[in-house]
Amino acid sequence: MINLISPDARRRITTEYWVRVITVWLFLLTVAAMLAGAFLLPPYMLVTSQVRSFVAEAEAAKALVANGDGTARALIIASDQARLLIDAERTLRFTAIIDELVQVVDEGIVVREYNFLRTASGVAPVQVGGVAETRQSLAAFRDALLAQPLVTAVDLPISSFAKDRDIQFLITLTIASSTSKP
Repeated sequence: MINLISPDARRRITTEYWVRVITVWLFLLTVAAMLAGAFLLPPYMLVTSQVRSFVAEAEAAKALVANGDGTARALIIASDQARLLIDAERTLRFTAIIDELVQVVDEGIVVREYNFLRTASGVAPVQVGGVAETRQSLAAFRDALLAQPLVTAVDLPISSFAKDRDIQFLITLTIASSTSKP
């Protein structure tokens, strides 16, 4: 039957046939793409929202870790300062030594100077200078210092006993311990 159609009409029919076939295939591909998009859109949206929430949680965790590092640094600094305060509390204070010496000072003794020096292991020997009215008051002062539990040794030069009255003295005291009981 196709043989009965003229070649010009046959060309038009063949062209129209292929246009229709291509149109149908394009329509089917469009419908398939739309169906695939419709089926793949919800999982895509779900995965995207989960990724966003995980990123937000990761940022929040990073912020907490950063705050934790800052807090840890602050705690380390505070701990070091507390350790220094505790060490300072346990260290023998110069005022405690002066208080002990003031208790011992008699009426015939006038203390004019204290020389203190702190070393790594505690307090270096303390020098106490002043004036004693008599030899007996100076000797009593030395004996009273030796009786103190804080003082282990008293070095009083013999030249201090050369004068009978208004004796200028410089006593060197060795302190018993550089730390007090906590």
